[in-house]
Amino acid sequence: MEPNFGQCFIPNSTTIVTAAALVMMKPYTEFCAINNILPPKVVDTDVVTVRTEDSVRGMIKTRTTAGLIPVSDSVFNIYGTECSFHSGAFGESKQFHSSNFRRLADPDSACRQGVFDSTKYMAGEAARMFYRTLVRMEYTIWAVLLTGIYNTYDSFNNLVRRQYYPIRRVIANPFITDVKNSRPLNLFNYIAAYFTETDVSFWGSKVEYWVNSVTLLKIMENQNPADLGKFTLSAACCDVLGMKQINSAFASRNLGTFHVCDSKYLNNAGVSTKFLKDGYVLVKGVLPGYEKGGYFALVNPSTTTFGCFQKSNSNILGGQRGLGGGVWFKKIDTCAISLNPHMEMGIGFDGMPVIPRPDIFISVRLF
Repeated sequence: MEPNFGQCFIPNSTTIVTAAALVMMKPYTEFCAINNILPPKVVDTDVVTVRTEDSVRGMIKTRTTAGLIPVSDSVFNIYGTECSFHSGAFGESKQFHSSNFRRLADPDSACRQGVFDSTKYMAGEAARMFYRTLVRMEYTIWAVLLTGIYNTYDSFNNLVRRQYYPIRRVIANPFITDVKNSRPLNLFNYIAAYFTETDVSFWGSKVEYWVNSVTLLKIMENQNPADLGKFTLSAACCDVLGMKQINSAFASRNLGTFHVCDSKYLNNAGVSTKFLKDGYVLVKGVLPGYEKGGYFALVNPSTTTFGCFQKSNSNILGGQRGLGGGVWFKKIDTCAISLNPHMEMGIGFDGMPVIPRPDIFISVRLF
């Protein structure tokens, strides 16, 4: 079922999430982060403040039998009690002129009476724009999770705000490209055993290791007999590690499970680029109540000023008057009112990744 986009379409909370889901179900399983780590969630403001929960490492105080009860230390979370997340603003437009109309119009179209039926074409273009929106969300999530830094820019690519997330980062020494001396299995064992300052656990099969295929292949090439190499070097002949074997090897140490994400996007230079970079592993720990690591906040347009844009102020990239915040999709059809008939589409959103407990994640660089 194709979405029905009107002349001025302001999606409500349900509609925008449904529209995003329709695009992802086509199926676009390459959006690993959106589908599995920080799924979309509609919020009512472009600044989200989260009060982090107690990390449950504190201990109740002692008191005398008849003495005064001591005041509790309310929060022991070492990552802070309140964190504010500020949204970025994203958007773009596309214009179609009369030459496009002549090729696309139905033979029975009543365009010369002022109506141009572009429903199917607009639905396809809207789906493409929603897809590009999801690409931006996916890119933003991975950039934050791997670096701990969230940057927002204006339309001229100038840095507007930089926000830091206390996501821990680990660097392997030596890199796993040193196949005879590196110890990837031991490294993840070390993380599980020593990263215990909060109530997040890095033990067990529910812990997730997100890698791309190049990184996974490098892990499988390990030849250290004191590490993963023992699973191949001690075999009768010629065995190599596969996904099943490597997950089995990690399970033997009560460690997590590998998940592969190879999806790509085109950067500003038109170069195909991986969301999840070579050499990196995103470790997602286990914490009751946090099946996902957080969410990607999409600002509800119903809480911001919004008006259908007209021809006099329809330059989206120029920041036209009447353009509100939130998630939006807009269309102008000038077929009946212009000497140069054209159609203009615009899409955009205000949003940001919200990570209430950044201690769930660890960014590991293996090479």
